[in-house]
Amino acid sequence: YDYLGAAASSLFGASFTTLRALSLLATTAVLVGLAWQQWRSREGLGATLLAPGFFAAAFVPTATFYDVARGDVSFVALLFAGFLVVRFREGLVAAIAGGVLCGLAVFTKQPAAVVGAALGLAVLLRRRPDGIAFLAALAIVGGGLCLFEEVRSDGWFSFYVLTVPSGHAIDHAQLLGFWRDDLFGTSPVLTVLAACG
Repeated sequence: YDYLGAAASSLFGASFTTLRALSLLATTAVLVGLAWQQWRSREGLGATLLAPGFFAAAFVPTATFYDVARGDVSFVALLFAGFLVVRFREGLVAAIAGGVLCGLAVFTKQPAAVVGAALGLAVLLRRRPDGIAFLAALAIVGGGLCLFEEVRSDGWFSFYVLTVPSGHAIDHAQLLGFWRDDLFGTSPVLTVLAACG
């Protein structure tokens, strides 16, 4: 996100408007991807409209992060794009493309590694060569870019990604509180619908 933001700023001017526009483009990509997924799955017009509608309705409960000049929604868009590629395509090219997109998501926001690894495991269980290709692309792109940034920043990348967060206490109440308060508390109907599949 930072490199994309720098490139956009050099073209359109360094401002919060430019950076927020990138976040809005990523949000639009997620909305379009959700609608396309439902349409492609032949879920009907209702689901095609509801899926992006539910995502849009989560704008306030997610602390309005969709249009903030940060990488949050960009990492969601990249992860979702990687998911869509391997959901609707099989084969090594699709697996590598999905792994690359998830690797870029990891570089954007490191917790994407957990989701990317889980997605890679699902691909591995579906078709072993594809899963290996996906996980290799994820590791090479995500790990390689993070290593590049570590060297380029003379160690500051790992300081901010690993050292600073390790100094924060873990709020064990949030292990249940996230599900109860953040998800069910703000969107009980959507939480129940998601749990039902």
